Amino acid sequence: TAKTGATSAAAAAAAAAAAAAAATSSVEIDEHHPFHRTLPAFFRTIYELRRAEREFVLVLRTFGSDLEDVARALSDFANGGHPSYPDFDAPELALGRDGLFRGRWREEEEDDDEDATYELHRWDERDDCAIPK
Repeated sequence: TAKTGATSAAAAAAAAAAAAAAATSSVEIDEHHPFHRTLPAFFRTIYELRRAEREFVLVLRTFGSDLEDVARALSDFANGGHPSYPDFDAPELALGRDGLFRGRWREEEEDDDEDATYELHRWDERDDCAIPK
């Protein structure tokens, strides 16, 4: 009976996951919101990790020009603003300026040796930063 209970629980979990996946695939997302630029599997993975109470760290690597859109999409998702996950609540995942950095390679020329150093700069050092503090 314990095996049957475990199988029933697994079947119920699988059915719930399938229903959630079906529901998320039919939700319309505003084409002007940055959600549409992010793979649905990204949000689903975060959702499932939180549901399973797993610890995780997110490291987002972009080409720089889309970081503000990615930060907005993740922050809106974290605060229940994604139409597929309106009940998701993880404000600690919301990104503000203080949690974003941009990296740049800086070449150094000393004594005919060319070395490069990778520098991290706070994202909010830019005057045109659209991300709220």
